[in-house]
Amino acid sequence: MSLSLLLALSGSLLVFATPAVLLADGVSRLMSPLARLRLPVHDLALMMTIALRFVPQLLMEMDRIAKAQAARGADP
Repeated sequence: MSLSLLLALSGSLLVFATPAVLLADGVSRLMSPLARLRLPVHDLALMMTIALRFVPQLLMEMDRIAKAQAARGADP
């Protein structure tokens, strides 16, 4: 198994098994040294949390659009 595939699978497992708030907290702690450069670390972690919460909604919407296009005879 290649390293990139292993990395992708372990990243997926981490995202699926860990609540979004804990992931954002971890990212915020990892990026805390960047706060010395006046980067908004907490805001970046909050944006990541919000984005992760909307991924399932985005996937459902994409599936709905694909089914509607297939019903109209569009190529997949």
